[in-house]
Amino acid sequence: MKPCHWVFDSEVPGGKFLVPGCWSRAVGSDFSPCHCTREKGPSLKDRISKLEAKVQELSKAIATTPPKGETE
Repeated sequence: MKPCHWVFDSEVPGGKFLVPGCWSRAVGSDFSPCHCTREKGPSLKDRISKLEAKVQELSKAIATTPPKGETE
């Protein structure tokens, strides 16, 4: 289902109408807050996976770095 959005049309009174995408707006029209989920860019799961991979990469780098002041 698409999120709530306005359609602009000069043939309707007021020049625009709301197309509801959630029950809140379907029942309460423009006076109710929109409860649609909007996905922009990568999904949350994708972002979490990338962050977990980065944490593992940094953990490996820290494990192989000698303590400060020590030389090999």
